[in-house]
This record gives sequence, structure tokens and C-alpha cells, in this order.
Amino acid sequence: MSSYRSPDYHLTRDEEDMTNLTQDIDGLLQKAMGVSADGEEVARSTENSVTQGAKLLEYINTIQTAIQALAEQAGRLNRTDNVEMNEAKSRRLMKQVAAMLETIRVVDLAQANASVSTELWLVSRIF
Repeated sequence: MSSYRSPDYHLTRDEEDMTNLTQDIDGLLQKAMGVSADGEEVARSTENSVTQGAKLLEYINTIQTAIQALAEQAGRLNRTDNVEMNEAKSRRLMKQVAAMLETIRVVDLAQANASVSTELWLVSRIF
């Protein structure tokens, strides 16, 4: 009887195949866990991006409101070209303008834009 026809040969061969299959499954499981972890990181990164986007939108709305207020005030000033403002009114207006400018200066749009761009790039690499 040839060794290829022997039950022991087939049993040994089947055991080797099962061992290889088990190793392949273990490898795939490790890769799946890695992909799952990457997916969770993408989800966190996306959530952070959405949060930063919401903050940016809030800052943009605040700036837009400030710009509209400044435009309205400038329009009023242009319409009252012959009317002189008294000193108290002028000081109050200067303080308001300074406060609006300080609000605008606090917003670091460049850093937020860079962060959002980096996270978008990372997400696009994964998908």
C-alpha cells in the first residue's frame, strides 16, 4: 500500500491543513481587530472634526453678526455726516468696536482649518 493511500498520511495531511487554516483564521482575526480599532479611531476623529466644524460655524456666525453690526453702524455714520458725535458716544462706540475686534482675534481659524484638513486627509486615506 502506497503512503499516499494510507489513512495515517491523510490524517497527517488533514491535521496540517487544519493547522494552516487555524493560523490563517487567527491572522485574519488579528487583521479584523486592527481594522476595527482603526474604524473606532476614524469615528473618534470624525466626531472631533464635526465638533470642530460646529465650533467654527458658531465662530463664523458670531463674526458675521459682528460684521453686520459694524456695517449697520458704518451706514449710520455715513448718513449722519453733518452730525457730530459727542465724546461719550464716541468712546462707547470705540469700546464696542474694540470688543468685537478682540472677539475676532480670539478665533484661531488657521489652526482649526489645519486640524480639520489633517483629519479629513486621515479619514480619506482609511476609506
